[in-house]
Amino acid sequence: MGIILGKLAIAFSRFSGRKGTNIGGKIALKFNKHILRKLTANIDEIILVSGTNGKSTTTNIIAQTLSNSKASIVSNIDGANMYTGIVSTLIDNYKLGKNNHYQYGVFEVDEGSIPLVLNDLDKCSLVITNFFRDQLDRYAEIDIIIDKINNAVALKGDDIKLYLNVDDPFCYRLRDYNFIGYGLDKKIDIFKEGTISDSRYCAICGRALQYSKIFYGQLGHYTCECGFNRPNPKYLLSNVSNEALKINNTIFHHHIMGSYNIYNILAAISVLKEMAIKDEIIEKTLVNFKTIDGRMQLLHLNNHQIYLNLVKNHAGMNLTLQEISYLKVNHVCFLLNDYTADGKDISWIWDADFEYLLNMDIKKFFISGTRCYDMALRLKNMGIDEHKIIVNPLFETIIDLVISDNAFIIASYTALWKAKKLLEAKEH
Repeated sequence: MGIILGKLAIAFSRFSGRKGTNIGGKIALKFNKHILRKLTANIDEIILVSGTNGKSTTTNIIAQTLSNSKASIVSNIDGANMYTGIVSTLIDNYKLGKNNHYQYGVFEVDEGSIPLVLNDLDKCSLVITNFFRDQLDRYAEIDIIIDKINNAVALKGDDIKLYLNVDDPFCYRLRDYNFIGYGLDKKIDIFKEGTISDSRYCAICGRALQYSKIFYGQLGHYTCECGFNRPNPKYLLSNVSNEALKINNTIFHHHIMGSYNIYNILAAISVLKEMAIKDEIIEKTLVNFKTIDGRMQLLHLNNHQIYLNLVKNHAGMNLTLQEISYLKVNHVCFLLNDYTADGKDISWIWDADFEYLLNMDIKKFFISGTRCYDMALRLKNMGIDEHKIIVNPLFETIIDLVISDNAFIIASYTALWKAKKLLEAKEH
């Protein structure tokens, strides 16, 4: 009954013009609070991907590669990563009266939903990309969310296999379990170190971690007097050049924009190599990977290049600002909302290094969204000429102005989907 009503709810939601990514799960869970157990019973292997930044791209790379290997998969590649969204995805793909067997289930999981999801699964793999302060009104501080994940993982025992970014000391706090580590060689030098970090203190003894290399934020090569030291990862990215990555002794070519995506590619490859997927299938996915979800998405409008990227915290903003410095854009646009899905606390904009912009030749800065005036104040405060700043709460008006030249649009979550819809309508 729950599955049938969930399907009807999804259909009605889409008929009324919405996406229907969560409603089916919400309805079904009212009839069976553990319906996820039933929906995943016929999936041979389940891979969960979580963390603050990069989980969507990592999920998509894994899912697309497994699909290219001719495996049968189910995945929430549309980004519905809450507990209800995962249930809704499975209901949407459930065939009434037919065989619902899949070889793989690949699911992006919101950090706060990990305990709920793990509670309803038997065996699975869990990939953790990183942890940064993000939406404090929802998650509170990083220590709290890590403790919850740690407790959920502990209950799984040998039934869970972890993939950890060992460059992140927050991720490495989950080291007591069965895990595969991945990370960057010390000689990788493609990031500009910013002025902030979430924490550089040891989770064991509280002393300041000593870094021999910092990539960005708290990610790098760290040690502590108490023995909390970055381990040697099983999968090491040792070289980056000309859209190619060397991981262990294998070179993988790719066409994925964004220097920070090397971590997402590495995470995905770590999983796929453990699953014995052939290198040529992995590379085929990376070379043909299409970004259509607003993560470093490139659109062509009126002979101009328009980049669109989701940003929801200070770490993501710093990396995105670095990417802008490598591109030829004349306009930069910020679309900042503070709805529940965005996070109502937007204080992180004061932690991000917008000072990067002072060294770029940007003609105009366009700002919109429910917190557009906060964003304008942030730019003015750090020295941007106020005559270059154009503010309008109406997205449609701002978008029309932005696309008159090569531009980079940075958007929070709810703003992203509205901007994406407007831009793609103009593209066609």
